Amino acid sequence: ASVFVTTFLISYPLIQIVPYFILDFELAIYKLQIWRFLTNFFIVGKFSISFLFFMIMMYQQLMGLEGKAISSRKYSELAMMLFYIIFFLLFINFIIQYKVFMSLELLFALIYVDSKRDPEKPVSLWGIKMRNAYLPFAFLGLSVLTGGDLLGDIIGIIAGHIFYYLSDICPVTFGLNILRTPSFVVNWLDKASLYRPSATITNSNEQGTRNDNNSFRNRWDNNSNTNNNNRGNNEGQGNRPGFSAFQGRGSTW
Repeated sequence: ASVFVTTFLISYPLIQIVPYFILDFELAIYKLQIWRFLTNFFIVGKFSISFLFFMIMMYQQLMGLEGKAISSRKYSELAMMLFYIIFFLLFINFIIQYKVFMSLELLFALIYVDSKRDPEKPVSLWGIKMRNAYLPFAFLGLSVLTGGDLLGDIIGIIAGHIFYYLSDICPVTFGLNILRTPSFVVNWLDKASLYRPSATITNSNEQGTRNDNNSFRNRWDNNSNTNNNNRGNNEGQGNRPGFSAFQGRGSTW
């Protein structure tokens, strides 16, 4: 939503927001305009086919990450992943002073990390099917053929690889957990999500319904056994069992 609103204001400049959103380290550090560290990622450009592709791909990446976070109940890992990747992008840009907005680099970093964590996933690029491991390099080739921002894609790959190496490789290979998740983030995002009153109420209702069904089933079984016993006694006496609706009315079924 922030990207869409920013793009709308850039395409139809009712308010001049770009000078206040772009990344300027001097203003951000010395003038304490720290929002620039985040708002520069909202800038994609004007409405165009490139903007549409960016929104679709970013939506797919974030939905995939959110689905994994929900299934594992580790929302803190998703938050810290975005934080660290943004930090690495800003650090690289601070060194080379390359761009004033880095939304495409963020997208490319997310694509690279996903390709390393799930390399066998089948994906498609313009109808060409491939493994997810090759997707970032396919985008690199596409940037070369279309005259795109090749250096920006490389910066995204570098930032994504730094994060992947420190978060996934170092703890396993060297036993170093450098990118730790602060405890207050875990308490705020993970532990708070475990308390879900609605889920508790639903489970209680389901348990009550299940108990009612079991009680009804037991009563049904007991009645069936009683009827079977009565039927056996009547047959033993040579009489046919009477249907309960007509008993006492001079009729038998």
